[in-house]
Amino acid sequence: MTLPTPINLTVLGDAGVGKTALLLSFTLDLFSSTYLPTCIEGLVAKVEKNSQSFEIHLYDTPGGNYDEVCRVLYPDKKDRLFINALHPTPDVVLVCYSVTSPATLQSVKDKWVSELKKRLPGIPWLLVGTKIDRRDNVKPKPPGLLTQEEGVAAAETLGAMGYLECSSFTQDGVKAILDEVVMAPRQPREEKKKKKSSCLIQ
Repeated sequence: MTLPTPINLTVLGDAGVGKTALLLSFTLDLFSSTYLPTCIEGLVAKVEKNSQSFEIHLYDTPGGNYDEVCRVLYPDKKDRLFINALHPTPDVVLVCYSVTSPATLQSVKDKWVSELKKRLPGIPWLLVGTKIDRRDNVKPKPPGLLTQEEGVAAAETLGAMGYLECSSFTQDGVKAILDEVVMAPRQPREEKKKKKSSCLIQ
């Protein structure tokens, strides 16, 4: 019997963008409207893709500011921002923002991606827009919502493997993210570069 291939997945992004809710959606297929802890640990999502089995080990991170995260997670290791001392090096990273909050996408541009590239160079990563139900299923639409096109453009500019959108509330796009995660570590770097300019997964 072939054992499932393990993949370590870490999520990054500002507080409140829905990182924890997304991880719960990966494993439990549900959305919790109650309070969620800042970080959850020990979740594993099982995925079948192209007749192969994968176990995605999910690692949450707090969304606090740079100094706070460094101080809490790595008081003695200032060069390691994101990953908890007990977390393994990720195989894939999801950098998340909320499509209802332009400020969270700006944080991706100003903070999360630059630090990711500095601390974990070469790790494949995907840009993920969350809470699309609050953009697509609301009429009249409130001002300030971010479009798919803006997400695609940001992914291309920042060098992501691709751009994905999802809603943990409706589960839209959740399975597509898992499917892309299991493929990301297996793609040669040249293929990743070719894909990133046109990759939009819903």
